[in-house]
Amino acid sequence: MPLLGLKKGRRRKAIIMAIVQFKFDKGKDLQNIWKAANLKSDLADFSKNMKPELIYTAEGRSFLDSLEDMEKVNRKIYENESAQKFPEILDDAWADIEPHFFKRLERITGKSFKTRKITGYLTSISKCPYNPGESWFMVSLFNSIPGCMLTTAHELIHIHLHDYFFDDIKIDVGEEKAHDIKEAVTTVLLNSEFKDLLLVEDKGYEKHDKLRKFIKLEWEDNHDFSLLLDKCVELLRNNDLNQ
Repeated sequence: MPLLGLKKGRRRKAIIMAIVQFKFDKGKDLQNIWKAANLKSDLADFSKNMKPELIYTAEGRSFLDSLEDMEKVNRKIYENESAQKFPEILDDAWADIEPHFFKRLERITGKSFKTRKITGYLTSISKCPYNPGESWFMVSLFNSIPGCMLTTAHELIHIHLHDYFFDDIKIDVGEEKAHDIKEAVTTVLLNSEFKDLLLVEDKGYEKHDKLRKFIKLEWEDNHDFSLLLDKCVELLRNNDLNQ
């Protein structure tokens, strides 16, 4: 991996010390496929880029009933040697970014990233969920390496916000608007504070366009993260920017 790779000895050391490690887990991927086919999101239709055969085997069926058929559809992916090696490539790429990313995130938010090991699981679809309680997130096997690095940074900011800020925001504005703030703040921060590390721009969801514009202006005016969140809560407490 000439662009983002490390020397072999350096890579092993980085992985041992790393917070994030990438893995390929067939079971996790199949669960993600089933959820994408059956549990629709108001942010995006993640099933539209899935193989029609996957949707046919998973939609409207229980996970256990569709498991064997989904695995058959994806068998070539699961047996592919390059797919098995991709986590190691991502470990190399992220090792160059990780210390700079966490140092910057902690400086911006005023909070230390909680000590833990976080797993980045590969998935064969575009839906990349995260789970702060279980310390994992997903990146797409078919994304570029810079795209996977962006997804990693995006989900890590989400986890950080859940650790320190999300519950208080949810009390003030409710869960849906708390997720709106989390998404919009993450995108603005990535594009304004981390673009030199990540190479590609975070697009965000169309639903949050107005909120992102508000956050961008507020952040440019004052780099006070707690104040920024307070202003987002104040804005959304009695308003719905999505209408």
